[in-house]
Amino acid sequence: MSDLSAPISHDPKDPWSSHAQALEGHLQALDEALRSQDAARLETASQALHKCLADALAAFHQAKKTGLQPLSPLMRQKLMLAQTRVTGLQTTVHRANASLSRTLNVLFPEEEAGQSATYGALQPAGGPGAAMRAAYKG
Repeated sequence: MSDLSAPISHDPKDPWSSHAQALEGHLQALDEALRSQDAARLETASQALHKCLADALAAFHQAKKTGLQPLSPLMRQKLMLAQTRVTGLQTTVHRANASLSRTLNVLFPEEEAGQSATYGALQPAGGPGAAMRAAYKG
């Protein structure tokens, strides 16, 4: 099985390797930002990855118009590994989001019609819990 975190080396004979190498670098930065749990760093890393992907796609479309060679089997494999890493990072983000949502639902339970929330009877109707629920719901 391949190591998904192995860096992609730049092959000067392959015009796509520089894009793949940049993509790998941005994926690594995003992975580190997720581990650091720094929101600003995460936002910066995700924007940089998005720009890198847009640049690579634009270069690919331009090359296709000029008749440049299609992706080599090795480059396809490298990009598939990058796609696997993106899927893994996406799964990590979805799990973190689900965990956060569950935590917030416990802290600020929804009040159903005709029933009070779990801790609703303990707080006044207009108390801080109601204000926090309203702020959370937007």
